[in-house]
Amino acid sequence: MKRSENRLNLDTAKIDTMNAEAYRLRSFNPERSRQLCENALPKSKQLGYRRGEADALRTLGTLVSQRDREEGFGFAEQALEIYRELGDEFGECSALMTVSIYFHHKGMFQRAHQILTEAHEKAARSGNLYVAAIALFNLGVNAEEREDLLKAREYFEHAKIAAERGANDTIFWSSTIAIAVTNFELGDPNSDLEALRSALVSLEKNRSFTNAIDACLVIAKVSFANGQRLSALLALRKGLGLAKTHQKPYLVWSLQQFRGVMEFQQGRYLSAKRAFKAALRTARLSVNRVQESKTMEQLAGVYRKLKNSEKAFDMLQEHISLKREIFSEDSERRLREMQSIHQVQLVEAESRLLKTKNIELAAINDRLELALKEREQLQQELERMATIDELTGVLNRRRILSVGSDFVARFHAQGRPSVALVVDIDNFKSINDSYGHPVGDEVLRRFTQSCQRVLRPTDHLGRLGGEEFCILLDRTDLEIAQKVAERVLASIRTTRVDDLMVDRTVTASIGMSPIGKMHDTIAAVLLDADLGLYEAKREGKDRICLGKPEKPKAA
Repeated sequence: MKRSENRLNLDTAKIDTMNAEAYRLRSFNPERSRQLCENALPKSKQLGYRRGEADALRTLGTLVSQRDREEGFGFAEQALEIYRELGDEFGECSALMTVSIYFHHKGMFQRAHQILTEAHEKAARSGNLYVAAIALFNLGVNAEEREDLLKAREYFEHAKIAAERGANDTIFWSSTIAIAVTNFELGDPNSDLEALRSALVSLEKNRSFTNAIDACLVIAKVSFANGQRLSALLALRKGLGLAKTHQKPYLVWSLQQFRGVMEFQQGRYLSAKRAFKAALRTARLSVNRVQESKTMEQLAGVYRKLKNSEKAFDMLQEHISLKREIFSEDSERRLREMQSIHQVQLVEAESRLLKTKNIELAAINDRLELALKEREQLQQELERMATIDELTGVLNRRRILSVGSDFVARFHAQGRPSVALVVDIDNFKSINDSYGHPVGDEVLRRFTQSCQRVLRPTDHLGRLGGEEFCILLDRTDLEIAQKVAERVLASIRTTRVDDLMVDRTVTASIGMSPIGKMHDTIAAVLLDADLGLYEAKREGKDRICLGKPEKPKAA
């Protein structure tokens, strides 16, 4: 009897060793990892060794979900059921990670958030710091998808701490990169480039190539925002080499796309065209129609700058047609997938369906509403071309005021902070008088390019008239707005005009006003910003002044 028990213990120990090795190799050698799981699974079932069975299913779920999310979800659900049966929270939390990824890719971000929160709680409670760090990192990604960048940054910072305690180097450096990205999106491009480069080296060493390529893209964006074009180009070249070597077409496209954005913002329209065309080829080769559609839209903008209106119109029409197809097919596919999920749940566990049905139906409704809104937006795409200022390429007065009205409405409905900047070129009349209107027009074009170079993707730049412009900063408080305004002035001072005018430089003055409770319209906000602009001019120009602050209500 004792000999039989010893033999059983030896067999289960071998299964544990196979499962541990499979879990370790899941990222580095997925084929070998799968072979080990497929050996461990039948042996565990034969011995009735439930933990060995769950561990094999958990790793299989992680591996398979990369190519077939439905099958991977099925493996993870089976593992989760066994872990719960055994009361094993240590294993349960890692299976929950694969389940959360399934819902994340379905666009059901609230459901994914709930599962990730549960995974983190179980990981922390069971002492599984390795998975706790992964759960926190994925909670940050989830918050980004829900457009809550402040919360995302908080999760990434906690993930970095947990990764250091749990010896998870990949998550430590991935969190370093993610923090830099969120800081950049929140208006602070002054990320520590040395820390990002250290992250890149460590991720390459750990063979975490997807995250390493992401690091290259972040380094390029931060370098470009800080005027370091060569550093940005070198980072893009490094990233493209890694992405092509390790067959990551989605990331190849992202790097080519950003190269196009760089060239476009610097007025290098022929170089931008080449970069966007390369991105379009990549998207078509990998049959990624979402990427293809986005690149077509940007190419249309390049052709417009190159004065090829016919090509720009054709490209925009293709973009709209492709987007319509994508939205239509996506809506139908998601409905079919959700119906299939409901059928499986009804067969396997009616009680579980009853608990989740309302959440899933709400998610379907959200997706359908989003699809309808996007279809409406497509019909407005051609009209949008009429909202651009022909001389400078930025938003015209009507469009920037419309955007501002939306900001005011969101502030009163949600308390969403936003700031308006009114920017006026100093001594512009003397430029027109001394050098003529053609030179003045070119100064205006170069001025807007200088502004766009340092603005964030969520910022809006529009021309109010003459040499006066408006910048609207979304989800921004006064402290961040001040930093953005300072970057704008610094960039304007570097505007090259020596080929147009002798012994002249370009500067500007900025009036700034946050949207407040006393602002019923965007006109009221701009009036307060104008007061700040007047003060900046009076104090000597080339500076930033705050307009009239909001008065506190009487008690």
